[in-house]
Amino acid sequence: MDASIVVALVAAATAVGSAGLTFRSTAQANTANQRKVDLEEHRDAIERLRKIIDEQDKHVERVRQQLDRVQDQLAREQDVSQALRSTVRALQDQVDDLIRSRHRLEELLAVHVPHIAGAHSQEQRT
Repeated sequence: MDASIVVALVAAATAVGSAGLTFRSTAQANTANQRKVDLEEHRDAIERLRKIIDEQDKHVERVRQQLDRVQDQLAREQDVSQALRSTVRALQDQVDDLIRSRHRLEELLAVHVPHIAGAHSQEQRT
């Protein structure tokens, strides 16, 4: 075999080997760069999610405070409502007592003064 052919074959083999090593180094570099990019994107996503979580926590706290205020207001309104119901019951009891007293007085009046009771009954009809 001619020496020039051997030199050419060795040169070609060296070139193929160098190309393979270059390709492999480039692929590793690309993989490393891609990992760096992926890691940076991952960190950015984590930071955005943390901000969203913080905003949601603040929103939840505002809603809790509003709920506390509404519950306090509801409790006050229920207290007022209960007081008003008690007042209405007491007034109704007074009205019932007055009606019973009126009926007793009318009955007593009818027994003791029949002619006045009759006149009183006629006044009520007109």
